[in-house]
Amino acid sequence: MRGLLLLLALGLLVWILVRGPSPDFQSARAIPADRLFEDTGGSVLPCDVPMGWRVDRVDAELGMDVAQVTQAVRVAAGLWEEAFGARLFEEDAEGMPIRLVFDERLDGARARAEGERDLERTSRDLEARRHRLEARQLHLETLSREGEGGGLADGEIERLRGELAREADAFNHDVDAFNRRAGELEDLVGLDGVESGVFRERYQIRGDRLTALDRTIEVYHFVDEEHLIRVLAHELGHALGLGHVSESGAIMSEAFSVAGGQPRSAPHLQELSLLAELCRTR
Repeated sequence: MRGLLLLLALGLLVWILVRGPSPDFQSARAIPADRLFEDTGGSVLPCDVPMGWRVDRVDAELGMDVAQVTQAVRVAAGLWEEAFGARLFEEDAEGMPIRLVFDERLDGARARAEGERDLERTSRDLEARRHRLEARQLHLETLSREGEGGGLADGEIERLRGELAREADAFNHDVDAFNRRAGELEDLVGLDGVESGVFRERYQIRGDRLTALDRTIEVYHFVDEEHLIRVLAHELGHALGLGHVSESGAIMSEAFSVAGGQPRSAPHLQELSLLAELCRTR
């Protein structure tokens, strides 16, 4: 139907895992400083399993408690263990600390994610309305060509045209409101600079020997529990020694979509092959 506005396609929100704020190592084990390194990629000691972990901090603003986060870590660890077919992680009171640190941008990010879910529902409704309007327009054109032979007088056809025009105006008004809302969400939280989480490792090398190692995982942003599990699985992958992979949708992909909820997925073949190679070299 001519004159109908095209719906703006609303892309899925992509959260990029980037380097987080400066680390706080006050509670870390003391490490001599003659050759001290820090890394946020794959561990310098890959496939160091079973790897102990503990939930060390959960900021109250995040709306979760230690028990809930502990369960999320278990699920994230289980994704790797079930796919790899081996025990890779264990809960340990002295293990690698996992910290959920409140980031003030989280509130805006959650509002944006919820808004995008609403927009997706609205988009589907608008698309269905557009198809109905186009079908009625075609039907009305057919009746107009047939004239009285189609059983409708000219006055009735004009009445139907007016009714259809009013519905088309209401549709276009709703499309404009949809597009304005989409623009408002884009301004609410930009795509750049929103940290999901980070794996950090401080280590010391003397000669050709690794003499000290300290690991932490910090999570700064998540939309819901499924997103948290995915972020944790990503950072646990770094702890196993994996870097980022190019395969779309992989746990170790540098960026992934969370808008509208993304189904939990097991590690991809590329990730499992890389992990198997790391374990063979140990």
